[in-house]
Order: sequence, then C-alpha cells, then structure tokens
Amino acid sequence: MSKLKSWREGQGLTQQQLADQAGYHVQYISAIERGARQAGMGFARRMRELSGGEITLDDLAPPADVSPSQKAA
Repeated sequence: MSKLKSWREGQGLTQQQLADQAGYHVQYISAIERGARQAGMGFARRMRELSGGEITLDDLAPPADVSPSQKAA
C-alpha cells in the first residue's frame, strides 16, 4: 500500500475528497496510489501542505521493484 493511500485512509478521506482538496483529478490520485504514475512537483508540494509534511516527494515515487506490467494492473 502506498504511503499516500495509507495517509488518505488514515484521514478518513476518499480519493474523490482528496482530489477535491488537492485540486487534482481523482484519476490522477488513483494512478499515483497504484504506482502507475509519478507525481509531479506541484502535486508533491500540495500534498506536503495538506499532510503537514507527512507526505514527501519520496513517498509519492512508485516502488523501484514494480514492473511495468504490475503498474498497468
């Protein structure tokens, strides 16, 4: 489970609620949580703000051991 997803669920937020708060599309949030997409710097900054520093750019990077076929799943 991604740190973003763990944090989001710990806050009691749905992906849609987080997307609304962050100002990003819910599909973008979903893709980052799945590791299918690398978060941009703007999103990383916004998540750092929303999380009070708990979420960093390193936390948003997909795991190094995920193969491209796993990312598409």
